[in-house]
Amino acid sequence: MLITGVVTVVLWALQNRLALDVQLVYSYAIATPIWLLTDLVRRRLFPMSEGQPWSQVRGEKIFILTSIVLGFIIGTAIGDWYGGWSTFDLWRYAPQKLAGYVILCVSISMAFIVFYYQQNRLHIAQRQATESKLQLLQSQLEPHMLFNTLANLRVLIDLDSARATAMLDRLIDYLRATLGASRVTTHALALEFARLDDYLALMHIRMGSRLRYTLDLPAALQGTPCPALLLQPLVENAVIHGLEPSAAGGAIHVGAVQKNQHLILTVMDTGKGYDSAEPGSSKGADSSSGFGLAQMRERLVTLYGSSASVTIQDHLPSGTLVTITMPLTTKTHETN
Repeated sequence: MLITGVVTVVLWALQNRLALDVQLVYSYAIATPIWLLTDLVRRRLFPMSEGQPWSQVRGEKIFILTSIVLGFIIGTAIGDWYGGWSTFDLWRYAPQKLAGYVILCVSISMAFIVFYYQQNRLHIAQRQATESKLQLLQSQLEPHMLFNTLANLRVLIDLDSARATAMLDRLIDYLRATLGASRVTTHALALEFARLDDYLALMHIRMGSRLRYTLDLPAALQGTPCPALLLQPLVENAVIHGLEPSAAGGAIHVGAVQKNQHLILTVMDTGKGYDSAEPGSSKGADSSSGFGLAQMRERLVTLYGSSASVTIQDHLPSGTLVTITMPLTTKTHETN
């Protein structure tokens, strides 16, 4: 509507034949029907699935072109009525001028359509790139967790074969659930917590009473979408860098709450603390933990942009508290 007003003023200034109010009536009487037909009516007649480029169907292209011409005829008739002109006089005495108006109208309309068509294609390409990027990040994260677990299992085999067998059974259950959802970008929060339960059960077999954990997921949030394996690196860091180095071990608490239109996830441990890292590491982030944390942040930025945030702070009297805040959504995304 704004650009139509600008075009109107330019045409009025160039020809100086019509009063500005008459030129405005012509322009908006032409532009509005074209918009209604090519956008709203077209969506009804040619429904397309989300993410599919429009103007791929021949009939749809013909409809768009017809809508432009029809909109021009409707708008011109309204403008002629407002200005006291006769449309038939224009056809009879100035056919070349009429043809010029038609060409101008079609050209402007097609310029808009091509522009928004390219914008739509760009949006689809960006979303496909985002989904591919998320798949790559997740495929990198899963082997990272698996290698750590297998390393723990290797140590336990020499120390306690019975516990190693129990740990292997848990690992099989975990991998079955993980591989079954490997093509899902997001899944229900209940599945995320179920994976954490499997992982922490694996670690509990290895650490015994040195590891205590609780998972607090309200029933109302169980179906809420969550990026797959989002919390895994945080829980893994809490075990490896917070509890394992401590002779007394500690506890891990994972929780989820809703605040307004945001989902808040927390991972808290009572281990050595965020600042108690090995020499040379940055705030507790060595090569493995830094990898997991970097992936988590990158996935959140890719999915939610600036709408999501991550805070890491000390939990008094000891331990670390990580808080993730992200928009509350109701739709999961699957990739093939």
